[in-house]
Amino acid sequence: MSWTIPQKWAEDYFQVCREAVQSEEAFKHFRSDPRFRVVLEHVTKDLGAEYRRITLQRFPEMELWLKIIAAVEEVGGPPELYDYGDGVSLSPTTWRYLKVVSDLRQLFPDLLEPNMVEIGGGYGGQCRVISMMLGFKSYTLLDAQEPVDLQRKYLSHILDGLDQHCVVCTTLDKVGSVDYDLVISNYAFCEFSEELMHEYAQRVISRSKRGYITVSNSRHQPAASAEEFFPSGWRRLEEKPLTSTQGNYIAVWGSDRNLD
Repeated sequence: MSWTIPQKWAEDYFQVCREAVQSEEAFKHFRSDPRFRVVLEHVTKDLGAEYRRITLQRFPEMELWLKIIAAVEEVGGPPELYDYGDGVSLSPTTWRYLKVVSDLRQLFPDLLEPNMVEIGGGYGGQCRVISMMLGFKSYTLLDAQEPVDLQRKYLSHILDGLDQHCVVCTTLDKVGSVDYDLVISNYAFCEFSEELMHEYAQRVISRSKRGYITVSNSRHQPAASAEEFFPSGWRRLEEKPLTSTQGNYIAVWGSDRNLD
């Protein structure tokens, strides 16, 4: 298997993706499914509060966008929604996605309408938040076929036409020779097998001018260290808040800025 998490986890996750695509009833609550939450939607309430604190401390004006984000928050049935004092209810995982947006704004302030690519797009939650908060010229989500199908369905409920918004959900084997302004990945890249990391490095990372990849050393670290696949000149930034004591970090290139 090209994913280094336990096989049972992966099989269950893919099954939930298939069920949510095939059944409207399953789609209504896939984000709350325990089989799904082993992989995604498991950020705690306290960690969500810390993501919120960092995000709004850096960019207080982002609070003005929360009602827009919250308007479609219940699509897919998140497990828990919390009002942290903003008058809107969001899942802790959505606050993580918002914090990533604040990281990108701080690291790449001059990046306008980028051609973006996300390695391991989950159900499309990060893309959804970036589309509303940052914008882009194009956004490509690369993943296995089951989550790709779910991303298409989920984002079609959020965005008025994926083609119109230049959003592409696809698998790596269907990607041609494309150059990107920015590649991002929330833990997914470091959970691939060595062979798959090498393929992504050759076909995506090496063709990306800038990068933002969160690396987890605490989950099912592959035999090869992810950092050997990053381009020369990449930097290791501290993950804030640190979600593991095992040495998580953010790999960045194409920026000499740091994170507050």
